[in-house]
Amino acid sequence: MSYLETVLSIVITVSTLLQVAVLYLLYRTLREVGRRTDRLIHEVEPHIRDLGEGIRTVRRSIDESSAELKATIAAVRATTQELSGLVHHTVERAERQVEELDHSIDQARSRVSDLGERFDRVVLEPARVALAVGAGVRRAVETLLGSQAGRSKKSERDDGV
Repeated sequence: MSYLETVLSIVITVSTLLQVAVLYLLYRTLREVGRRTDRLIHEVEPHIRDLGEGIRTVRRSIDESSAELKATIAAVRATTQELSGLVHHTVERAERQVEELDHSIDQARSRVSDLGERFDRVVLEPARVALAVGAGVRRAVETLLGSQAGRSKKSERDDGV
């Protein structure tokens, strides 16, 4: 064997030994990582199960709450619609009553005005005429009595002189 062959065979042998050493170290490292991973999985797995159960519980609670919330929203919507209808009906009724009241007030005002006119025509005008007649009669009586009183005073004056 020649010197070059010997060097090459040493280099190949060293290279092979290095590769074997690297592969052995890699194997040990992977085995240690696997062991640590298994240990970590065993430690974390109960927590993951608990977390999964917690998530399922939360999901069920959310589903139940969503159903309850939907029912509550439907009830609120129905109540709102019912109240809206009731308010609408009440407003229409109030408007109708206000119109009726306004009409009644107009009728009452008209009746009072008619009554006042009738009172003037039936009571006050005849009363004015009666008072005027009474005043005329009184003046006539006073005039008649006044001329008689004037004559009596004159005759008394004539008798006394």
